[in-house]
Amino acid sequence: MWISQPPARSRSALLWGTGVFVAAQLALNLVIGRWHPEWSDPEYGYRFRKLKNWVKKEPDRPPLVVLGSSRIGHGFKADCLPPANWKGQESPLVFNMSLAGGRPTHELLVLKRLLAAGIHPRWLVIEVLPPILNWEDGYLASPDPIPANRLRWSDLEVLDRYAPQTRWSRKRKWLQTCLVPWYSNRFALLSQYAPSWLEPGKTVEVQFWRHSLTPKGWQPFPLTSVTHEQYEKWFGVARHDYTQVLANFRVAAGADRLYREMLAICRQEKIEVLGLLLMPEGTDFRNLYSGEACQTINAYLQGLCREFNIKLIDARTWMSDDLFSDSHHLLPGGAENFTRRLWQQALEPQLQKQGELQSSEGFLE
Repeated sequence: MWISQPPARSRSALLWGTGVFVAAQLALNLVIGRWHPEWSDPEYGYRFRKLKNWVKKEPDRPPLVVLGSSRIGHGFKADCLPPANWKGQESPLVFNMSLAGGRPTHELLVLKRLLAAGIHPRWLVIEVLPPILNWEDGYLASPDPIPANRLRWSDLEVLDRYAPQTRWSRKRKWLQTCLVPWYSNRFALLSQYAPSWLEPGKTVEVQFWRHSLTPKGWQPFPLTSVTHEQYEKWFGVARHDYTQVLANFRVAAGADRLYREMLAICRQEKIEVLGLLLMPEGTDFRNLYSGEACQTINAYLQGLCREFNIKLIDARTWMSDDLFSDSHHLLPGGAENFTRRLWQQALEPQLQKQGELQSSEGFLE
């Protein structure tokens, strides 16, 4: 059976349509990668854009960045630092670059992303969430530890080293998201620019991160106090998630390697690590640890700090129980108290000491 060839006009329209489609996908990948990371990863993207804007607005202020989980996300009010009475030589640009569910893998990826983007922290505080020390190997072995559309090309290199068993599956999924980013990131895009086109539940995440973060990256807990019933409910979730992990504890090899790589990068890039930070925990949460777990955690972190000549900031007992929503996430009042104490007892003394050393070195020269 003879089939006639399509007219030249039809072929031209088909080629133009294909070209426009491909160009649109490439353009969106470029825009997400360079200007709007929140279109694929709302929490990281909104924080990154705020930090980038601060660095651009005040280029003479050296950045002091904190990395960590939702514990420090809720608990560290970077907006109130440095305090008005700060007398140091330089006024640090303090920023909370945490991620909900953040773990050593995320902390390393965020640090490498910041450096690749030309944001070079002068100082860094790295939160250590103790249960995650036990979990990291299992997390890295899972099929999708980080959704493919939230990954960057540079992230794949890190994950390939730490999770080689899922390398090809991860790359295939990442490539699929890159080929059709308008589809892969449709919920984030529509949530921001056409929320009425989506079911209300589909817009929650983007709108939450868009509106809940303060200018310096703090995410205040949405309630200033909790009832006994709310506390029991939320602590019950923590107890379910962490009891077994903290009772049968070990430091996963992957977690150790990740922290060592982070600290090695900081040493190479001349980033001063002001401390590995253990965030406050309430009495109920601290009671979940077995005696052996406490000994293992303390010995491991103290040894790591000695090796890299940095401080261990153990703030687990700093806050009273009424300042928590669930015995390990601070309420806004607790965050303010903790931030002031962290500054006064751990951060300010080190910054002042460094300023004095720089002054004496300059005088000697």
